[in-house]
Amino acid sequence: MTAKPTPNRPRRLSRAGLLTSVLLLSAGTLPAQTAPKADPKNDEVVTLSAFNVSDTRTSEYNAREATSTTRISVPIQDVAQTVSVVTREVLDDTLGGRMLDAAQYVTPVKESSLSTGGDRVTLRGFQVTQRFVDGVNISGVDGYNMSSATANIERIEIIKGPNAILVPGGSPGGVMNQITKSPKFTDFTQYTVTLKEYLGSEAFVDLNRTFDNKKSAVRIVANVWDSDGYFIDQFRQGGLFAAAFTHQFGNDVVFTSKLETLYNKETQGIGAVIDPRVGTSTGGYARIIAGMPRNNAWGPKTDNRERRETRWLNELDFKLGQNTSARLWLMADHANREDWGAPGGVPAAGYQGNRNPLTGDWVPLTSFAAAAPYTPTALVYNSSTVYNRSGQGNYLNFDELHFKNDYAYERDISSSVKSATIFGVSANYQKVTWKNWNNTRAPLDLANPVRDTPILTSTLLRDKVGAQQDLQAFVFERLSLFNEKLFLTGGASRFYGTLERLDDGNLPAVVARSLSNSVTDANLGVVYKPVESISLFSGYNKVGGALPSSILAGEQPKNFLVQTGDQLEAGVKSTFMGGRSSLAFSVFDIKLDNFQVPNSAFNTDPTQPQFLFQNLTSKGWEIEGSIEVTHNLSFIGNFTGLKTRDPNGVRQRMVPDSAGALFARYKFSNDALKGFSVNLGLDYMGSAPGEQASGVTAASTAAKVIPNQPSFYLAPRTIANLGFGYEHKDWTVRVVLGNVTNKSYIQSAGSRNTLVAGLPFNWSTSITYKY
Repeated sequence: MTAKPTPNRPRRLSRAGLLTSVLLLSAGTLPAQTAPKADPKNDEVVTLSAFNVSDTRTSEYNAREATSTTRISVPIQDVAQTVSVVTREVLDDTLGGRMLDAAQYVTPVKESSLSTGGDRVTLRGFQVTQRFVDGVNISGVDGYNMSSATANIERIEIIKGPNAILVPGGSPGGVMNQITKSPKFTDFTQYTVTLKEYLGSEAFVDLNRTFDNKKSAVRIVANVWDSDGYFIDQFRQGGLFAAAFTHQFGNDVVFTSKLETLYNKETQGIGAVIDPRVGTSTGGYARIIAGMPRNNAWGPKTDNRERRETRWLNELDFKLGQNTSARLWLMADHANREDWGAPGGVPAAGYQGNRNPLTGDWVPLTSFAAAAPYTPTALVYNSSTVYNRSGQGNYLNFDELHFKNDYAYERDISSSVKSATIFGVSANYQKVTWKNWNNTRAPLDLANPVRDTPILTSTLLRDKVGAQQDLQAFVFERLSLFNEKLFLTGGASRFYGTLERLDDGNLPAVVARSLSNSVTDANLGVVYKPVESISLFSGYNKVGGALPSSILAGEQPKNFLVQTGDQLEAGVKSTFMGGRSSLAFSVFDIKLDNFQVPNSAFNTDPTQPQFLFQNLTSKGWEIEGSIEVTHNLSFIGNFTGLKTRDPNGVRQRMVPDSAGALFARYKFSNDALKGFSVNLGLDYMGSAPGEQASGVTAASTAAKVIPNQPSFYLAPRTIANLGFGYEHKDWTVRVVLGNVTNKSYIQSAGSRNTLVAGLPFNWSTSITYKY
């Protein structure tokens, strides 16, 4: 597979600016009815359906309701599981280019092993890789290859821990559910232009119009991006168009249709090699080898990845009698992922170290005898500047259908007892085509670097077609007692799934043509409210409905490893100051067998397994809150302490034992500075392993197990971002100075040759006009 050519392109926002001008002119031709300016605090509702959030917020940063645990809108304080909401205002004020950049301030969600090219994050000690949009998983766990564009996101609901009702077989740490924008029954138009020193320059228009005596509404979001990045030859180009329509046939029947299509093209092959003198417990924390640039990229611009995605969602909400709400929901989507080039490198001199069989530690510049007593021998440091280049090329094509039919039966049993019974079915179908190559390119000598050389060899490893289908039936009961002082909840979910290899080829050879799994999961919860503003809760969630990744169709045995586990959680939630502030504290205990994580070694060595399977436990505590002290001063923040370990006590890749963040904003109200604001964001992450260690050493025995330890750790770091804002009538200007102290740090790592440096001091600015 040869590298795909990339034409010369204009720099920065030249193309984006032209497209945006066309969009803005076309937007201006749409008829607008006279309407008051939309209030972001109160404009949260599209319909009053039980399946849609209808909360009126009194604080920009503090949401009251969510749908991501029970499939119906429920006050967050009354849910026996931790749910966090990233509001649109948090996304806007932080000026983050990724969902993580905003979400990290709301709840303990942190960087995982891929900080470029996807939304791979860590929740409660577990890696989350799914692209979860409007309540469904798009293109499996392996179909993503870009960080989600945020222009069409209304809010992000983050479930902490497994939830079999919404996500059978999902990540045990939780999911980040992107809720896309829907039409609202008020007219407004918003133009936003964002400029960033590094990736993220974009422009978008968000237009909403009502008609038919405000029984119908349409919303259009158009977004373009084009910018260069910090790393060598890094760029990102693309665009998104979304159109949504809502019609209210009556008080009880609402139809909504959403269409979104996007294209993205960006650099891959970003990363650096670790200094070989760094080991498990010697040589300090991870640092990049001398002579290699911090912003290293392994290949030319033609080593890039592309994504094309189109989703069409249709939802009909209606009533059956006075007490039953119903929903018919159907989404069709197509996603195409293409990765080009040879985006990886390893030192020609090797990693210059080995594991000590007696400890499991990686020891730099040392070799050990293969048999007892495992005598160590010192190695002479090799300062070679040559790196062998290779990597994976991929063509992935996904065609998917997602269906839901849900019912919510709500009734008053007595004056103090209420019941809500939610039940329904969901089904998913996915067909995936996967072609996979191992590519090599001439070695890169950093003493005289020439990155743009042709592909030397391209070996086709996989050429296959697979299909996955699953069906879920569920029932969930929410019982309210003693005038909503006590809530008892419980549910069960039955999952059926099959994974089939459809092609007749032998790349690779078929191990088992068809796999199936069926499981019953359950959850239980209790919420007690001694006073209206305080909730004590405890919950249990079991999860086991999972199949291997759809791209592995035909490669797994009949007795494949099934992911199973559960979570126990308890805590307290509180809202106060008229609903403008909230606090939540929780403790959790998660156990999971056969948790699947990507193996970074596969990217440069196709003989390695693509996934590693881990039996893990994660125990810890979290505190998070959103506090509006006064109209001028607001805080959002969180902190967590946890221990995620395998049965031998080994830590997991990119999982710190402590992490937290704080975002504080002050809005001036005196005459001289009225409209101005200043904010400070602090992002803390404790030390974390930089690779996924597994297995035991040659000296290990049943009586004395010696597990392999991570060969290096990333240093703890705190990154400070300083922001400024100004609002005047319909205009808003924001400026953020990222990494304001210019701290040098490693942002993420997957192995000894995939270190990604954090950005140095950088700036971002945006200007918004909304009327």
